[in-house]
Amino acid sequence: MGGVQSQSITVDRQMRRYQVPRLCFINKCDRTGADPFRVLQQVRDKLKLNAAAVHYPIGLEDQHDGVVCLVTHKAVTFSGKSGEIITIGDVPEHLRDQVAKKRKELVEAVSEVDDTLGEFFLREETPEVEDLRAAIRRATIARTFSPVFMGSAFKNRGVQLLLDGVVDYLPAPHEVENMALDLDNDEASVTLTADPKAPLVGLAFKLEEGAGLSQSPRSAFAIVHTRPAKGALRPEGRIPSAQYPDCLRNTNPSYTSRETDISFFTIRPVRAAHVLTDLPRHH
Repeated sequence: MGGVQSQSITVDRQMRRYQVPRLCFINKCDRTGADPFRVLQQVRDKLKLNAAAVHYPIGLEDQHDGVVCLVTHKAVTFSGKSGEIITIGDVPEHLRDQVAKKRKELVEAVSEVDDTLGEFFLREETPEVEDLRAAIRRATIARTFSPVFMGSAFKNRGVQLLLDGVVDYLPAPHEVENMALDLDNDEASVTLTADPKAPLVGLAFKLEEGAGLSQSPRSAFAIVHTRPAKGALRPEGRIPSAQYPDCLRNTNPSYTSRETDISFFTIRPVRAAHVLTDLPRHH
């Protein structure tokens, strides 16, 4: 709720450089002095984004209970110790005027960059939920619009809808063009296709060394965060390292052996990786 800060500008610069579609999430709506629409205006002014809210908060500060989804026109409230009890209902009477105003702003912002929705706006017609959702998706993937979500991540309020937004508005793997360098062909550029049956090509962008599940040095292994662009990751699969074709050495000084000089990553299933696949949709 501190608004657009220096790290936000840095991330924005990287997303523009690599042409990454984005969703914005205004966090900490339960904090004292929370003003999500002030932050939204900062997103427009400082980041120069065509952005509009897809949520309207139901209360702020210690009265924050949930959000109204401006796309579906439904109120979503969160209760329980960790926001696990989700209730979907009608928009509260005292918020209907504000919600109608913000939904109109949303439709207008998307209509400026999407011709199909623009026709609804010019005819002064109210678009159906699926029409609006499809228009937001097209504009988000084209990087001409950024939908803004709201909530409180600490209390698990609004995060579920943000995950739904990832599915609704961000591109699927086959809708993204990924480029790679062919090391066997003088690093010529190659366009990758999202074919799960093709040989694996991916980017290992983060390494957590010594992340074993046991204190024994022999069981210690590194967690490699990977973004596949082609092919598929499978449990117990072996992946050659392009950066270290000869060996990837174990840097643990307490245990050294020829067994640790490997040229492959071994994929081990992690139970926590399956948590998000079981989340139900909420709108």
